[in-house]
Amino acid sequence: MLPKTQTPESDAGSIDPDDVDLERRLDELGALLRRLVQLMRVPDDRKRLRPTQLIVLAHLAERDSMRIGTLAEYLGAAQNTVSEVVSRLERAGLVLKERDADDNRAVRVRIGPTGRAALERQQQAARREQQIILEGLTPEQRRSFVKSFELMVSLVQRSREARQRPRETRRKR
Repeated sequence: MLPKTQTPESDAGSIDPDDVDLERRLDELGALLRRLVQLMRVPDDRKRLRPTQLIVLAHLAERDSMRIGTLAEYLGAAQNTVSEVVSRLERAGLVLKERDADDNRAVRVRIGPTGRAALERQQQAARREQQIILEGLTPEQRRSFVKSFELMVSLVQRSREARQRPRETRRKR
């Protein structure tokens, strides 16, 4: 019989179906994460960037430029949805669109100076908030807190990779 508590090394498909508490806890975790995102917004940011917009800006800040389709694939979102987000960011003057030199039909997007400044403001505010949060924890609680988030990121990444495998198989056919 499998234990109810799973570890990263255990089979992800082996969660005990009788553990009804798990579904409730996952719902609570989702609500907590949504609340955390709301709380981490910069209160004095006049542009009021949404979390998805911040994710797009952060991703673009790490790259020179990229196609919208590639960005959509990274985000795990529909290309038309990402295109709408990018269009809003462009109207706000935060990103720049340009034709792809290799394929004139394709559009590339890159972060602009205003977008980089907005992202930096958000990151500074987030660091201040994180500092306040972590100050209230003991060193052991901080380590546990960070390990828990690292585990969550690892599990979400593994889940994303597992979902993309069937899609990649279909593309090869």
